[in-house]
Amino acid sequence: MKKIFSFLLLLLFLSALIEAQELSAYEYLVKGNNKFSSEDYSGAIIDYSNSLLQDSLESAGQFDNDSLKTVILSKDTIKINKTDVYYYIAASKTHMGSFNEALSYYNKLISIDSNYTNVFYNRGVVKFYLKDYKGALSDFDISIIRQPSLIESHEAKTIIRMRDKKYESVIVEAGAGIAKSSIEYNLYYYRGLAKFYLYNYSEAVEDFNLAIENKPDFDKAYYNRGLSFYRLSKYSEACLDWEKADNLGYNKAGETLNELCKQR
Repeated sequence: MKKIFSFLLLLLFLSALIEAQELSAYEYLVKGNNKFSSEDYSGAIIDYSNSLLQDSLESAGQFDNDSLKTVILSKDTIKINKTDVYYYIAASKTHMGSFNEALSYYNKLISIDSNYTNVFYNRGVVKFYLKDYKGALSDFDISIIRQPSLIESHEAKTIIRMRDKKYESVIVEAGAGIAKSSIEYNLYYYRGLAKFYLYNYSEAVEDFNLAIENKPDFDKAYYNRGLSFYRLSKYSEACLDWEKADNLGYNKAGETLNELCKQR
């Protein structure tokens, strides 16, 4: 009787296990990716975590009980790449603002595969949000070496250099990015801003022109081109730019317009 009872308990346990493990590691990964795409990041993290857990169960040599291993591996499975899971958990954590946790997963990923696409750029972004600007610059430098076509790395370095008021470095970094892609309006904008702060107003206007050419509704570019025109004593051009920026919704432009143009 005890043997029958024990056997029934085993059957109940195994059937519960089969039900609980109805998704494979790969299926959990796909499910997580779908949630990630729909911006359900907390739900995605749950599925990614289940994918890692299930992968450990599916891996050979993880079970002392051969019968248990047979139950769990009873259906066809597609092996996952753990680095993919770490990447998407880190990306989800970043979107949720959990930057320290995101950094931990990017570090784990890099320790396994330092050539993983975009990983140094993404880790640099996380370090930027954590105000580790030196670490961020280092990661963006590595990203530029490993993925020269990823213009975002140049843009990120440009933003940090602008934050540090290193305007000559801004011009160099933005120029390096523009040499690879001539349609990056933000790079023209930041280079123009750096030239403005270095009192090179004519060249600043040229860069703001290019920023606007590539993004016709770029309100800040109109505003700062207006400031450059004003410093060049081109008051009518300045007022027209501030009016345009104001019409595009840049509130500061309206204030400047009222202060410097209404009396003219």
